[in-house]
Amino acid sequence: MLPYIFEAHAPKILKSQVIANHQLFDHTLSAGPLSSLNLEELSKSDLIAMVQNMAVENSLDGLTGLYNQAFFRRFLELSFKRAKREKGHLALMFMDLDGFKAANDIYGHIHGDRILKKVAETLLKQIRDYDMVARVGGDEFAILFEGLEPEKAAVRAADISTAVNLALTELKGGVTASFGLAPLNGQASPEIFYHDADQSMYRHKRSKKPRVLRSVNAGLTCS
Repeated sequence: MLPYIFEAHAPKILKSQVIANHQLFDHTLSAGPLSSLNLEELSKSDLIAMVQNMAVENSLDGLTGLYNQAFFRRFLELSFKRAKREKGHLALMFMDLDGFKAANDIYGHIHGDRILKKVAETLLKQIRDYDMVARVGGDEFAILFEGLEPEKAAVRAADISTAVNLALTELKGGVTASFGLAPLNGQASPEIFYHDADQSMYRHKRSKKPRVLRSVNAGLTCS
């Protein structure tokens, strides 16, 4: 989800329009020093489009089209504060690809990119319109569930886990996915919340057990 002038995941701005706006911006800058720019030469609609397109582009991961880590962290902070203030539900899911480096080394970076795009595509199909999904590392992804009780978030995470691992079987390389989920449960800061989800994922990776999430005592863990 994007606040203010943006909509969730779609409609995306056409790449040709982004390029055109960048060319317009570059042409304006080339006319002279920033202090002497004649912004009156740009229409109001051109300026608005230029700012909006650049803002969207800077919030997205170039390969997958998902939100990038920088934007996700800002959004997480806002959502964390809102959930605390309104005593709402919030859950953070982390996902990491197992065997990705080996597949990337063996089959090449083009195939590695294909795997990442496949995962992103699957995640976008699985989430609700108002969930936030981002690529937060090389082969790491995060999903923020707002308004979902811990048990329902666990069910959603399990469904997403199944869908992503099934999608990965369509591509060579034997890559699988590990998941971790943390509910909002008294964490003192967004950073601690983020850390809890990250650690949950790594416990899952170390467990080497079937990738299914279950709830335990009001908390969530992987089994």
